[in-house]
Amino acid sequence: MKESHQKKLTRLYVPERLTPQHMVLLTPDQSHHLLTVLRKKAGDQVLLFNGMAGEWLAVLTSVSKKQISARCLEQVRPQEKSSSLSLAFSPLKKHRQDFLIEKATELGVTHLMPVDMNHTNLPVFNPEKVLKQSREAAEQCERLSIPLIHPLEKLAQMLKSWPYDRPLYVALERASETNSLADVLEKNKEAAFLVGPEGGFSPEEVALLSHQSFVKFFSLGPLVLRAETAAILCVGLYQQLSQK
Repeated sequence: MKESHQKKLTRLYVPERLTPQHMVLLTPDQSHHLLTVLRKKAGDQVLLFNGMAGEWLAVLTSVSKKQISARCLEQVRPQEKSSSLSLAFSPLKKHRQDFLIEKATELGVTHLMPVDMNHTNLPVFNPEKVLKQSREAAEQCERLSIPLIHPLEKLAQMLKSWPYDRPLYVALERASETNSLADVLEKNKEAAFLVGPEGGFSPEEVALLSHQSFVKFFSLGPLVLRAETAAILCVGLYQQLSQK
């Protein structure tokens, strides 16, 4: 199948094995979208991916009002090898967190880690909703995997279980810290970022982070950024530096 044709096909994430002739049962939500919104019918083709087996061309077979099944035909893209990239963030209000999840997925974040901090405005987190958002973002941006969604935990709890040989890059605003990410980035190691909530880290949290040998502080400049802006800036800077 030609690449130009592939790009016109609807992409769907399915947590099932993908092998030649294997029948995949799509979820009710996926089936509703294909049937009602996109007006798909039996014989139409889609692209499927599961985060492990690359991307597969499939044909819709059984089509009903409640559920659709698809038969795998052939692999059209092999699975990409991606390095681990974690983003720890404070839960945000709906539209701000929606933006963060979507853009983090598009930029290749592999682990989304919600952290409850002193200035967290919304200390609740719905992993099922975030999983759905990240899955839809991956489908749209042609990514072949989706991020792993971690449960919400306290900052102290996260730091206590953090591997000592894995750097945790902590973004600071309006701080005396003058190092840029390029100054502190350790190449050939798994990358992880922590950004503060609206209102920033509390003095107690900065002190706690300062006592961790694996924490690397860096500056995001003199401006006060929204939490979701800071998060996306961190990931974007890392992707740019890691490609050099």
